[in-house]
Amino acid sequence: MAMRKGERSFYKSDYNLAIVQIQTALEVFITNFLERYYKLDENLIDEEIKKKLGCGYANVVNDHLLKTIDNLNLDNSNEIKNCVKKYMKDYYDMRNKIVHTGATYKKEDAIEFKEIVADIIRLITFSMKNTSDSDFSKEFNMYNIINKKIDINEIKNKYKKDTHESK
Repeated sequence: MAMRKGERSFYKSDYNLAIVQIQTALEVFITNFLERYYKLDENLIDEEIKKKLGCGYANVVNDHLLKTIDNLNLDNSNEIKNCVKKYMKDYYDMRNKIVHTGATYKKEDAIEFKEIVADIIRLITFSMKNTSDSDFSKEFNMYNIINKKIDINEIKNKYKKDTHESK
């Protein structure tokens, strides 16, 4: 829902709001992904999950998401991790700069931001379809639809190497 709100804001030329809403969508996706993983595959209770994920968003991404990607042994784990690292290095601070310092971004910035967030979500979702040996992956695949029109190879190729140059 937040992703759609972000797209709507983008089309209304409110690029800062689009970035904030798209960032929110990614945070919700990652949080839900990790909560379900910890509940179904690690058998943690809600209080333990809340404590684990209550460490701030950057730590959730770096300390939990990247490790979970490895634990799930996803086909495209290297590309996913490279994409996430590029996002954290080059795009993560955009939302904070908008909210805390009043930074203003242009259309091109919002396009790049929207694209890398979509790439993260698509890479994870696509990679999960080939992983069915856990309760979490079975549930995830039951509720997440893979759009056949997406060229996943094009997305993967952007993140093959671990060379991330700053903007």
